[in-house]
Amino acid sequence: MPCPIRTAAAGLAAVILAPPALAQEASAFELAGHGEYGLYLTDPAGRPVYAFISERGTATDGLPSLESCGESCREDWPPVTASETPTGAQSLRADLFGRVSDEAAGEVATYNSWPLFYYAHEDPDTEGPDGHAISTYGGWWALIAPDGEPIRTGVMPGANVDG
Repeated sequence: MPCPIRTAAAGLAAVILAPPALAQEASAFELAGHGEYGLYLTDPAGRPVYAFISERGTATDGLPSLESCGESCREDWPPVTASETPTGAQSLRADLFGRVSDEAAGEVATYNSWPLFYYAHEDPDTEGPDGHAISTYGGWWALIAPDGEPIRTGVMPGANVDG
């Protein structure tokens, strides 16, 4: 009969030594609102999801977002994985949801063809979202509007600064 203490210790060691998850699953999406950014896409728990603007505009590296966001990037911005095509609230267009294959993450959820990412440093105690309009890893991170387009604010490429 196995020793319960040794079995528990082995299980704890496996959890402690396991590599951090670089991708996280989500299936049904919702909308949340922010005074400055308007409505944006979230996972079912209300956690914001982001697009990585790395293919278009200025201040980008010109690569597709999943290629541009490598291993160190994914520690800060894990892809939203989906074992099935995601769904969303009635106010979200079902035809904009999809998936794309990624060698490292598997199937990644998309909305309007934009691969979706979480911000690992999102602070649930702030008025957030915390990852919007960050320029790093060769592009810009943006919340996604209900129409499927990244919300561009401030100095982001394509932002409407006149309101």
